Amino acid sequence: MLNWLSENSDAVNVVLNLAMLLVWIAYLQVFVSSYRRQRQANILISVGGGSGLDARCLISNLSQGAIYIRSLLLDLTTAEGASSHSVTEIEDLEEWQAPTDLNLWTRQGPLDPGCIRDMGTFRAMLDHAIRAGRGPTEQAGIPAIDAIEAIRVTVIAHYGPEDLLVAAEQSYTLNRRDGSTGLSPQAVTPRQIRSRGERKQLRARLEQEVNQGRRTM
Repeated sequence: MLNWLSENSDAVNVVLNLAMLLVWIAYLQVFVSSYRRQRQANILISVGGGSGLDARCLISNLSQGAIYIRSLLLDLTTAEGASSHSVTEIEDLEEWQAPTDLNLWTRQGPLDPGCIRDMGTFRAMLDHAIRAGRGPTEQAGIPAIDAIEAIRVTVIAHYGPEDLLVAAEQSYTLNRRDGSTGLSPQAVTPRQIRSRGERKQLRARLEQEVNQGRRTM
């Protein structure tokens, strides 16, 4: 055996070097994967305090660092089609007993890692979307709550390590039975929006929202 190793030492060294290289590549992949997970934002959207429209919409930050919630969007689906609305600013469309934990009438604001924030009830957000979507004399075009079949909640935020906006979305089906409406999530966990194309679209959507706000000032 020793003679064979001595006679084939060059080949053995090559094999050992290749094996060591593979080990280091595996370690590098694990390190890069762990590093990327630490840099990625992870936003949880959930229902609290029940399962109906009076339940609370809760946003949790499961990222390694703090996020800044920039916008909250609702996409409404009915038999007639779909519509999209921003419900970020509370203003006078919702009757809250007190401001948020930031003492501001807004759903924007920073959220530290492991923290949770109450965005209000789903009913209040839907009322906000419906009323904000109608003009002063418009009575139709934007659906009533009873006509809504599904909603999609999208949270757009800033996250320090990311050069683009980060976002997550969760969709719910509205189930009506015995005069009550329940919310059924269409997925166990929210979808984290991480592709550059989708994030650029969200940025364009946010810029459009800002420009519309300027025109109405």
